[in-house]
Amino acid sequence: MKKIIATIFIAISMITFAESNIPQISVQGIGNIEVQPDRVEINFSIVTEEPEMEKAIEKNKNIMEKVRLTIDKLGINKNNVKTIDYTVNKISDNYNVTNPIYKYQVRNSFLIKIKNIKETENIVSKLQNSGVNSISGMKFSSSKEKNIQSEVMILAYKDAYEKANSVAKSTGYTIEPLDLIYDYFPMGRNYPYNMNNLNIKASRNTEFFIPNTLEIEVNVKAVFKLKK
Repeated sequence: MKKIIATIFIAISMITFAESNIPQISVQGIGNIEVQPDRVEINFSIVTEEPEMEKAIEKNKNIMEKVRLTIDKLGINKNNVKTIDYTVNKISDNYNVTNPIYKYQVRNSFLIKIKNIKETENIVSKLQNSGVNSISGMKFSSSKEKNIQSEVMILAYKDAYEKANSVAKSTGYTIEPLDLIYDYFPMGRNYPYNMNNLNIKASRNTEFFIPNTLEIEVNVKAVFKLKK
């Protein structure tokens, strides 16, 4: 259940005069709504290292095949899985020695959108078991975001109107809308969850902090004409 917050920020209200000598007031309005997250996006990677590039690539490919089978068994829709990066790098543990020993690192990174947030721990554990050895972050969101955008915009405008009207009344004016500029801040909270270890052991008891609420915010700059 979403919770509507009437957030009032201290804004600087300015009464100005345009070239036509029409007095105006410019104010900032802010609207906030909180909802429960029900989705999460996670960046996974398979990282392999070998002295020979071909072996590093082949090893990565074999692990990826196991991961694909796990994704299928988990019933994750293919449209919710996408490759985001694939790199092959020649690296060394010590570049400062005369003859450094090089190896090749292959990183195959992909993103999974989980639409049932309760399955997060299970999915992560199963992917760890199948060979995933790096997780770079999580982004929580809500499927209700699009449905409440207009509602948050209305809250922001009401906030701006009340501020402008309050200042106008104190100076003996009434107000009339002239211009609106909206800044929309999409919902979503990123957590820098990092698990990056080639020798990591999979855990069936992986625990994550899942936020109770997420906030969607809209800022509006509203300009009103002042009338006597």
